[in-house]
Amino acid sequence: MNLNIGSCNHTARVSSGSRLNCASCNAFISILDGKAAIKDPRLGGLHQTFPTAIFDRLLKETNVLPPSKKIPKSYLRYRLLLIDWLKITKSRLRLSDCTFHIAVKYMDYILSSKEYHQSKYQLIALTCLILAAKYDELDIKIPFPEDFSRIAKLPFHNYVIAQCEMLLLNILDWKLKIATAYTVTRCLLSQGVLFDTDKLPTSITPRQEHAVLLTRAVDFLVEHSLRSTLRLMIDGLTFVDQGKLAVALVLCGRKAVGVEEVWNPKLQEMTSYSWEDIEEVFELAWK
Repeated sequence: MNLNIGSCNHTARVSSGSRLNCASCNAFISILDGKAAIKDPRLGGLHQTFPTAIFDRLLKETNVLPPSKKIPKSYLRYRLLLIDWLKITKSRLRLSDCTFHIAVKYMDYILSSKEYHQSKYQLIALTCLILAAKYDELDIKIPFPEDFSRIAKLPFHNYVIAQCEMLLLNILDWKLKIATAYTVTRCLLSQGVLFDTDKLPTSITPRQEHAVLLTRAVDFLVEHSLRSTLRLMIDGLTFVDQGKLAVALVLCGRKAVGVEEVWNPKLQEMTSYSWEDIEEVFELAWK
């Protein structure tokens, strides 16, 4: 695996408050020892961005639309089917994973807020995907309403979808700007969540390859958590803070790839969360 290891020397740096990042690749640089985190080289950086400041902003947007604490049983029965159907539809429309996660968050908020007849579920789910695409995708990538209906194989006329859009926008109070566990974990992974002080199961495999495996593990865990978030709410916490959940999923990924100690003090420096803040959510997520 050619990862172009060592292509960045992290000499140019940007700061946000007391936190540092490489200006070229966005890698997190600890002020404790001045060393950069080890990141997946496939997750490139944007020159002169401030990923730690972006992380702080994302945390403020993660809990904008919390699902209702009284979730209709009918929605719980159909939720996983709707998520799988949305994923197939977004893939056929070539929409991003980020759009998919935002659509599910809209759907959770709307369908957990009140009882809807089951015959309306797919129309609402499809409209959530349309709204998520309009919020997240480039204009040239947003399909037309008839494309959504055709790909989803649903007989909805454009005016029906338009009416549903207005209804859902009012329910959402036009709060389309949200962050999900997916966007928060991506922000962290783009900075690197492996460190030179971490003990890995083997010293033969380059640490950058462990970082690639960690990205794959976290992406898998984030999608799995998408299917279990409401279950976590019912079984453990009244509401799972999505920022804490994102950090907990990163810790689960670290554990999955064999990092000996899932918590590293540099993670507190990066996220401002302590182990005590994350421990309960981590234990629930790992189960």
